[in-house]
Amino acid sequence: MRDVVIIGAGIAGSSLATVLAHLGWDVLVIERNHIPSQDSSGGCLSPEAQASLIVLGLYDTVAALQPLPIEHVRLMTPGRARLNLNLPAQAWMFNRPDLDRALVQAAQAAGAEVLTGVRATAIIEADRGYTIELMGWDEGKRVRGRTAITACGRHRLYGLRPIHTENAKQTPMIALRCDYENLPLASPNTIELFVFQGGYAALTPLPLADGEHVQLWAFMQQSVLPGRSDDIRRPIKTLSQRHPALGQQLEQGRLLEESSIIHAGFPAQQPATPWNRTVRLGDAAAMLPPLCFDGMAMALRSAEICAPLVHDFLKDRRSRAQWEASYHEAWHREFDQQLEQCWRLHHSLQQPSRAALLLTLGKWMPHLAHKMVQATRGPIRSAENVTSLIPAQTASRQDL
Repeated sequence: MRDVVIIGAGIAGSSLATVLAHLGWDVLVIERNHIPSQDSSGGCLSPEAQASLIVLGLYDTVAALQPLPIEHVRLMTPGRARLNLNLPAQAWMFNRPDLDRALVQAAQAAGAEVLTGVRATAIIEADRGYTIELMGWDEGKRVRGRTAITACGRHRLYGLRPIHTENAKQTPMIALRCDYENLPLASPNTIELFVFQGGYAALTPLPLADGEHVQLWAFMQQSVLPGRSDDIRRPIKTLSQRHPALGQQLEQGRLLEESSIIHAGFPAQQPATPWNRTVRLGDAAAMLPPLCFDGMAMALRSAEICAPLVHDFLKDRRSRAQWEASYHEAWHREFDQQLEQCWRLHHSLQQPSRAALLLTLGKWMPHLAHKMVQATRGPIRSAENVTSLIPAQTASRQDL
């Protein structure tokens, strides 16, 4: 029996595996994809995440990837209302496959075993732990663990997905991502966010070993793009019609079609579920809307909250019920307000008249824009006020 079985080797799963393996526990990570996976999305690590990297002992690992600094966000409506925002501190932009690979390698170096290309199909609670049924593992069809942790993002897994309530916002959404080369951005170190009726899109610089590309991603209601198509040019045409300024900018670059990914038909805003038979991390507990660029920070922070509780449980210092109660309390205290404000902004910016009003107010009253931004963020903690969970870990202590 393994001490810990973590389902998912993304940001949250790999980070938690690293800490627990350093603490001496037998950790197995199960990942349905091969690493790196082109299926991963999001490469922006917000300033709020950097303290979590120190606590998890991963600051130097991540900083060594030489991320591109991001200091500004520029918002634009189809009617050309604009708002330029300065971030409260520097964010980092990564090529996501590079980041995923580095975090998995850190977990393996710490002693965790990572199975890739293996799918967890079900989880069964037992008297003394869990049995996880597997598909694609040569050594067997199941594995047992003293505890199991769900970090599989939005992927469906029998026995692990939250039970949706009648109050869930079930608007089906489409998410897409693709890369461009030779596409100029309005200014360096800036994310450009284009809002329109029913959704929004962004252009972000993408650091690669062979030079910078620009990544386009979009998040929009499925009604904006009825029908189903794997041809990325169809939704790009729709985006260009919804936001002509974005369309004009995209015409200046060359689309790299092989980089395109389209996900359709998933309900974005679901009830927060930090525990459902097992503890849940990152997107498995709740998803932040992409416009907040804080999903990876949330994943890291949930791993940071969870790690000492798992350690205490395995040490028999607290019961499973006490662990669940402590995690519930800490999770809701940390994320409830941020989730509420982010989703409120998500819905407002999809309505052109309301979005134009918000951007105009923010332009003429910068303190209101600053308040709006702060309401959607977690706290930025000083590096001097956090300590690594990893024994004898020397973490970078430069100012964040």
